[in-house]
Amino acid sequence: MIGHFVPGAVRSAGVVRHCGIRSRCDLARPTQTVPARILADDLGTLCRIAEFVLNASPMINPRSWEEMEAYVAAHFARPNGTFEMSCDQDFLRIERTQLP
Repeated sequence: MIGHFVPGAVRSAGVVRHCGIRSRCDLARPTQTVPARILADDLGTLCRIAEFVLNASPMINPRSWEEMEAYVAAHFARPNGTFEMSCDQDFLRIERTQLP
């Protein structure tokens, strides 16, 4: 969802630049994904959660509530009338493999 509404929001290159690292050869970047799911009984609840998640990333042109609601309804509805959204957490560990 973040990739749809905030293109380019999740990039490790910005972290690498921020840390002042010049070469990818200096880094070991193992990542770990911890799976997580958000369950909601109704569309309004999941939309409020989705809005909170989206607001964690700066948006130049924020979309309307109606556009977000349509996206959430189309992508996260379950057959039983509830809603489920992935909230997997990616952890990026950056280490220098050698001292300068």
